[in-house]
Amino acid sequence: MIRRQQTFLIAVCVVVVLICAALYPFCLVQGISYAAEKAYSNVLDDLKKDTSFDASYYPDDDKDNSLQVITIAESEDDELFVYVYQPSAKTRQLTAASIDISTTIYEATAFHNYHLKLLSRQGVFGKYLVEGLTVRPKGTRYYAITDILRPWVEGLDEKAPGNNTISEVTFPVSKQWEFGELNGKPYVQVVDIDTIVVTTKYCGFVRYDDGCLFHDGACDSHFVAFDTDRPIDTLLEADVYYTHQSFEQVIATGYGGPAPEFGDKIPAEVTVKSEQRGEYNGGGLFSGTFTWQRIQTVEEFIESVEFDKRVYQGSMFDVSYASLLDDEAKSLIKKSKWVLRFLETEWEDELINPFLITSRERSTIVGDVKILRLKFVTDGKTYNLGVVDNKQSGDPFDPVNDTHYTIEMAGWIKDAWDIIKKVLLAILIVFVLLVVIWFVSKLVSIFRRPKVVIKDEDGEKKKKKRKKE
Repeated sequence: MIRRQQTFLIAVCVVVVLICAALYPFCLVQGISYAAEKAYSNVLDDLKKDTSFDASYYPDDDKDNSLQVITIAESEDDELFVYVYQPSAKTRQLTAASIDISTTIYEATAFHNYHLKLLSRQGVFGKYLVEGLTVRPKGTRYYAITDILRPWVEGLDEKAPGNNTISEVTFPVSKQWEFGELNGKPYVQVVDIDTIVVTTKYCGFVRYDDGCLFHDGACDSHFVAFDTDRPIDTLLEADVYYTHQSFEQVIATGYGGPAPEFGDKIPAEVTVKSEQRGEYNGGGLFSGTFTWQRIQTVEEFIESVEFDKRVYQGSMFDVSYASLLDDEAKSLIKKSKWVLRFLETEWEDELINPFLITSRERSTIVGDVKILRLKFVTDGKTYNLGVVDNKQSGDPFDPVNDTHYTIEMAGWIKDAWDIIKKVLLAILIVFVLLVVIWFVSKLVSIFRRPKVVIKDEDGEKKKKKRKKE
């Protein structure tokens, strides 16, 4: 009995050792992964390293929902930190989402939108990591910052006009930090910089059909209309940030079909210039060719979108294609002065089952539009400035214009048809007159017909007999 117990204990020990040996590598991996998590210092500890910092200068204010950049700092690991003051943090914590920074200056200015990661929060102070930005190890480094943004909050922030939505609201910074060395000693210099503020904004897209018949696609031309706090005589260039994601939906008659599929949001930036043109030439029947300037005044934009254009002229018939702006969109666009037409995407509505009348719609959703930089001329002087602007989106599925095709017969067919209509009308009139005459003659003949008297022979004989008596 004792031997059996010893044997059982030995077996249990062996199993335990084997299990531990099998799990040992995983324990190491988990330990290494945990150790790799970087620890960052506290926001107040960092700020207090500056002897001029005084926390009393940053009071709590529950009515102020803004974000204000206090300073920035470089780390030994070539990271960039941003220190932010949020007055209402003790009442509601509002976390910064992104920031616009240019690491080049003057003519080479190029602002980019960077995501911010919150590292530490204490009271009204927050410390953020600028993701995707690596500090240059040598030489003078510049960080020009136009604005910092946080997510839009209903009830706190203004709504966008019409069917537009705001994803991030902006707060101006308009400062430039310079990091370098002088006589072997590091220095930091901060100066104010000129910026331009977007005061009015409307986003959307114009749709150009692929053709009149046998077509299942179109071109969506995305734009942003805006005005600024500075006058602009001539707009030369603009940098635009936006996000795009794929969209697909299957729709069947009688039921909605499966849930729509959305792709990942992908950020992108594009530079548009006044000399650039956009163009679309549809591949369907009776498709037209449409062109436009990348940078337009509002008047030029409306003229390029509202038209009635002949897309086909033949010996038998002509085809025209018309586009008209939606009334609400047109009134909102007219409040701006400039329009940037920065991107074209494809729209497709494919019939995949004619028996069940099932179609598949594919498109690209474009949103979070933000103007980063404007190069312009005012009073003969050229400016190249960063822009204080929010992230805004238009309706992803409804274009701002309505379109339709009109098919008209050729001139000679119209003339021939007019003659045919006149001849047919004359024949119809003669036929109606003949019917009327025939009907009237029948009525007259009925009233003129002689009366017929039926005599009773027995009655006549009786009358004669009475007379003889």
